[in-house]
Amino acid sequence: MTPEALDALLLAVARGEQRLTELPDSAPLRRRFVQRTRLLRFPDLIDVHVLPASAGATLALYSRSLLGRRDFGVNRARLWRWLAAMNAA
Repeated sequence: MTPEALDALLLAVARGEQRLTELPDSAPLRRRFVQRTRLLRFPDLIDVHVLPASAGATLALYSRSLLGRRDFGVNRARLWRWLAAMNAA
């Protein structure tokens, strides 16, 4: 898959998430999102970078809480959910 196709797939998956906003400083192949937690609306920051690779493209994903000390596995679960949705597509 080309980097552009992987980026489009990632965007489709991300846009299916609730309480998610893409930040305006995002660029093609390098995106930043904020997703608010369900109960208290705490912000989680998600960075995605699509990288060209010899066999097409690969992803670098990073999700973290901006407030609080623990996220109770929410960020890890989010990234696994996104990867599973992309794999299913």
